[in-house]
Amino acid sequence: MVVKIRLARFGRRNSPFYNIVVAHARTARNSRPLEVLGTYDPVPKPDPYDASGRLHKDIKLDTQRAR
Repeated sequence: MVVKIRLARFGRRNSPFYNIVVAHARTARNSRPLEVLGTYDPVPKPDPYDASGRLHKDIKLDTQRAR
């Protein structure tokens, strides 16, 4: 049983949102994963805590599940 860490795409057209998942290597991209490790939002958004006003991409990873 070979597994891979990859991105499963969700969201709408031109507004993607990804789950970072562990899935079997031979399954489809959005098929049922073994484990969901985190999320990735590639659309840049302004960070309210950053004074420079730059846009940031959001990555959230559950470190307890990734071990």
